[in-house]
Amino acid sequence: MNKMIKAFGILTVLSIVGKILGFLREALIAAYFGTTGTADAYFVASIIPIVLFTAIGTSIQAGIIPIYMKDKSRSLQAANEKLHALGSFFIWVGLGLSVLTFLFAEPIIRIMAPGFTLDQTNQAILLTRILAPSLLLLTLTGISTGLMHANKQFVIPSLSPVVQNSIIILAIIFLTKVYGIVGVAIGVVLGTFIQTFVQYPALRKIGFKFAFQINRKLIKTTLSLFIPVILAAIVMQLNDVVDRIVTSFLETGSVAAINYANRLLWLPLSIMLMPVVTIFYPTLVEKATDNMETFLKMLRKGVLIIFIFAIPFECVMLTEGKNLVEMAYGRGVFDIRSLQLTVQAFLFFSIALPFFALRDFFLNALYAVHQFKVAFYSCLIGLCVNTILSIYLSSFMDIAGVALATSISMVVTVMFMLLKVRSIYAFSIKHGLILFGKLLTIFIVIMGVTQLLDPFLRHNNPWIEVIYTTVIVFVLYGTLLYLWKIPVWKKIKS
Repeated sequence: MNKMIKAFGILTVLSIVGKILGFLREALIAAYFGTTGTADAYFVASIIPIVLFTAIGTSIQAGIIPIYMKDKSRSLQAANEKLHALGSFFIWVGLGLSVLTFLFAEPIIRIMAPGFTLDQTNQAILLTRILAPSLLLLTLTGISTGLMHANKQFVIPSLSPVVQNSIIILAIIFLTKVYGIVGVAIGVVLGTFIQTFVQYPALRKIGFKFAFQINRKLIKTTLSLFIPVILAAIVMQLNDVVDRIVTSFLETGSVAAINYANRLLWLPLSIMLMPVVTIFYPTLVEKATDNMETFLKMLRKGVLIIFIFAIPFECVMLTEGKNLVEMAYGRGVFDIRSLQLTVQAFLFFSIALPFFALRDFFLNALYAVHQFKVAFYSCLIGLCVNTILSIYLSSFMDIAGVALATSISMVVTVMFMLLKVRSIYAFSIKHGLILFGKLLTIFIVIMGVTQLLDPFLRHNNPWIEVIYTTVIVFVLYGTLLYLWKIPVWKKIKS
């Protein structure tokens, strides 16, 4: 566990740097393009490689890693040979999907953004074709990242997004003056290319080399296990597609605004919560193989840690949402209208902050014990809830309704997975419910105190106001944890 804490610290530092650069990237896009039709076109085009890669990347993460770790315990050579074959197959898939995306960009955009104007549609088609090669590059990165995570090497995979974001930032600064939004797309492809090869030396060090050969028998027998995983990954990403389809019918700029809000939401998730998910996964796989009781203990501990870390961040986000959005994006052409749209989405996303991380954590836990169908059904239920509620709530809440629908779907998905895991492995959640009740009470108390102190915390400078609120929230949170005798550090360290 001490090694995990050390890895968590390193990963957190790199995540902070990467996410700061990621926010600078988003802030620059907001400053240059705001919530315009051009920004909407870019964010629709950019989601396509992500949706397609997620199916491949999740298969690598959930399928290849457990297989590799299991084979590695018997023979490193056999594990590498199997990984060569599986990796090569996914590379060919990534190449094929890149080509298909380029060729069929027009029908894809018309399906994903039916509410776009003709100019927006044409712009999104062009951007989609420019971004198409990034799918192959993301596949290469996914294979190398999965292999290094399987060997519990987290530094290089966490460093590569820092490199990618740096390249994109430079492209925004220097290329958009000449090429406009196309310059951003070029920067994404170039950044993804460099990100991919940053990981190559680490791969060579652990003895892996890409081999472009396909073992049809191995692929056929192995992929049968991956099909529910692939479907779950696609369904999970379709939530973002639903958000963009629905918002394409709303006020111009809504697609961009919901993207900005989502990016801001993922700042605390990426810095503090997702490292927990990333580091716990290889250990969950090991414990699921060796000792189910220890696996369930790790599962409960992971859920607790996510809630403990999430609560103070959620309090700050709900209290200072407007200031946080203004601090992140309030410059350039990002005007008051852009601010209002983004704040609405951000606040309704924030109410389900811990459940965004818990969804990924439970998915990894289900993958570790090969409960792939449960993972798929969970994601499918969440997608259905999100689709129905997005269409209904957006009719009278506009962009806020889309964000609220996403949050509700996250809660439903997590609760379904928790109940299914409990029904399969019959473990007690009484202690966890008591602890959750205490944390929920602390959350309510903190929100009440911040509302009472709101007149005294207001300041002309949003940075100072956010700092005041953050200090009060975290001090009060730590005090209440201590008074209620919740042994946070003891549980994390153990």
